[in-house]
Amino acid sequence: MVDMLDVADFDLVEAASGHEALRIIKRSGGMDVLITGLSMPGMDGIELAHHVHGRYPQIPILFVSARLYLLGKESPPEPYRYLPKSFRLYDLVETVSDMLVAH
Repeated sequence: MVDMLDVADFDLVEAASGHEALRIIKRSGGMDVLITGLSMPGMDGIELAHHVHGRYPQIPILFVSARLYLLGKESPPEPYRYLPKSFRLYDLVETVSDMLVAH
């Protein structure tokens, strides 16, 4: 996914885990969009979204996963968008672009 967005000329910061993503966001003072999976080791995407939303409620959140059922397990903070895997480059770029415009 990082390669897909890089091809589309987005400025990206990649994190290996939810904990690392939090450190990066705190260090940078925010992001334009948070893109995360739902199922990750240590801290899942919903938990990450709650942490980010609590401190930076202006950051829109995009969940990318093949496991839509995980969104029903625990409610993520609003607003958020969901893009089911497997998606096309166009769908990802359009979704992120829409989120940036709305932001």
